[in-house]
Amino acid sequence: MSAPKRRKSTVPRPTFNSERFQSAKQAKLFRKSFAARTVHLERNVQPNTFESIHICPLFDPLGGDLVLSFSGRQNLDWVREFFCNIEQISDIEPSFTTWVRSKSITVTPDLIRGLLKIDQVFPEHYPFPVRPTCDFHNVAEFLCGAPRTWPKGSLIKQFELLPEFRVLNLIVCANIIVTTHSSKINQDQRFVLFCLARHMSIDLAILIIRKMVGVFGNKQLGLPYGCMINCLLSQLEVPVFKDDEFAFPSRPFTKKTVSQSRAHVKGESSRAGTSAGTAAGLVKEAEFDATAAGGEEDVVPPRAFGDPLQHFEDAMTQRLDFLDARFDAFDGRLGQLEQSAIQTTTQLAHIISLLQIQQPHPPPDV
Repeated sequence: MSAPKRRKSTVPRPTFNSERFQSAKQAKLFRKSFAARTVHLERNVQPNTFESIHICPLFDPLGGDLVLSFSGRQNLDWVREFFCNIEQISDIEPSFTTWVRSKSITVTPDLIRGLLKIDQVFPEHYPFPVRPTCDFHNVAEFLCGAPRTWPKGSLIKQFELLPEFRVLNLIVCANIIVTTHSSKINQDQRFVLFCLARHMSIDLAILIIRKMVGVFGNKQLGLPYGCMINCLLSQLEVPVFKDDEFAFPSRPFTKKTVSQSRAHVKGESSRAGTSAGTAAGLVKEAEFDATAAGGEEDVVPPRAFGDPLQHFEDAMTQRLDFLDARFDAFDGRLGQLEQSAIQTTTQLAHIISLLQIQQPHPPPDV
């Protein structure tokens, strides 16, 4: 009687992509909450194109201006996996760990400072651990150039700012605070502008880490600092996969940005006064930014519909913001097409040169 055959032992295969995730739980979280998340890419700044506004000195309080310049296509899936795999969050000194394609990364203020080549700043005026005791009425007057009350919870509108602060606000919203709503600004965002303009030191590394941690816990927000994260992961030689999604930074800030900003507010007086509340989406973004900065959440008063003109003005502002976002997406897509055309032209030129080399010589005349 023959002995029973032994079954070959098999090693169970993971039911998830182990090159991208450490567990099935993280893979499920990615599909559910991160695969379709918007990635915010920073916008390049061309300081030399501004005649009346000296951009670079305004960023001295950050310790450097590397937050103004990014180039090349950016891996969006890197950014999504970076945020999806965040764990071991520490509140004592803001930090966390993450894991991107076999690379374990501990994100600390020192890591961010080394990446951006900046030093730790003293004293630290922002982010503040507790709500500051500064007079926000004076801050508003400085930014708007006219007496302006600023009760807690209210928002200042973009067109109320002095021209130089309108441009600075657009840059801050794209590359530092990272919010899609630049037309209406809460107190924390305005305090950042105030610090930059008055050369008051800002701990950019802590600001960035707090923003990252806050976004990880809020599924409705886009993922910030896409270009900076790509720079970090490129230095760590994180592998690239064939199915990765790429995009180029949106159109840069140039002299044209100033004219567009002025056209945006054309016909609106730079009057001083108390701003009303705003739509639900902007309220959530403003409250989140305040929380991520380390301050109290600003309770935005309910929106009043009694004034039809105010309602129309808010609706037009939201529409213009939407169009700006569409133009950014179009410019990004146009940049991809331009790069693709350049690559195709280069390949065709190479093929033609090979064909010319391989072409047989004509037979000699007899």
